[in-house]
Amino acid sequence: MRGILVNPWLKEVKEVEVQEGIEDIYRHLSSGGVKVRVFALSSYWPNMDTMYVDDEGFFNDGSPVMIVQGTPLIGMGLILGGDNAGNSVDAKSSLVDIQNSVVWTNHTTGKDHG
Repeated sequence: MRGILVNPWLKEVKEVEVQEGIEDIYRHLSSGGVKVRVFALSSYWPNMDTMYVDDEGFFNDGSPVMIVQGTPLIGMGLILGGDNAGNSVDAKSSLVDIQNSVVWTNHTTGKDHG
């Protein structure tokens, strides 16, 4: 299915192919270099698109912070669509819509980082 990957390390938003099952969600969220052990749902769009993020992101020293729809988030984000039954489906948002909803920062997590 069509997903949208938000990479704050590269400050990049791109389309990705996501296989069914949570294993591929973990794979995409871990592609920034930090192994994701638990993910959470963080941002919602009116079209039922949802962003998945690392639920333990604040504990990863040096991970970049981004702002999505006014919410600070840590590490990679993966956007998938949803249906009325709660299943993941193709993301409906355009790349431009997502690019416009992300604010890149120069902040990172950790006590020695800004």
